[in-house]
Amino acid sequence: MIRLLLIVFLFLTSVVEARETYITEKNIVKIKNNWAAYKYAQEKTGVHALALASIHYREADLYRGWYSVKRKKVIKNIGGPFMFDPGPSNDTFEFTRRVRWHEKKLHHLYGDGCDVIPRISHDFNFAAVVAAHHLKEKAKCPLTNIECLVYAFWGYNGRAAWQVDNNGKKTHRKSSYVWADHKNGVELLMRYKKKDGTIKEFIDKRPGVMVIYKELYLLYKAGIIGNENKN
Repeated sequence: MIRLLLIVFLFLTSVVEARETYITEKNIVKIKNNWAAYKYAQEKTGVHALALASIHYREADLYRGWYSVKRKKVIKNIGGPFMFDPGPSNDTFEFTRRVRWHEKKLHHLYGDGCDVIPRISHDFNFAAVVAAHHLKEKAKCPLTNIECLVYAFWGYNGRAAWQVDNNGKKTHRKSSYVWADHKNGVELLMRYKKKDGTIKEFIDKRPGVMVIYKELYLLYKAGIIGNENKN
């Protein structure tokens, strides 16, 4: 049934928008399996499950951790499946301390009264809550406004100083994290600093969060995902 619905969805999308899509049948199965956690975080924070699913797709390909191609298994990384990154990237001790501080703070804010502080590396529901809270903190207005959501997505990835337009003004339109769409000709640079201080730069072939969000939104409206409790 999922396959049939997806085929119809992909056909209609290609006809109406004349673009290639990214979401696959396997992705939909993963999203359905993860939906309860996305919804849990939505109920706790007000951030819609679709926004969390979009970040999760971009950050971890919808796995509940970081998938190691070399080891062929999911690794329980300290930043969790939504790749929560309070920095710094070159100081593991300080990075860990900041993650632990946020876990304690947000458990106190959103917790269920249990004394044990969960770890975002192992508690998927809590990882979704932390990601949602972090996204809210990056917003300048309610995330129900699409422009505010875009700005928050950009902030989730750090709003890099080099992402500027022809006039030198910072813009999310230069963020591959937000807008990369390699299949449809939108090729944007990804740039990051390695541990040795050197800069790695390449064309980002992964779809941006907003590209995925738009596809998921159509699937949601079609009742293919998230049809347990629509809001």
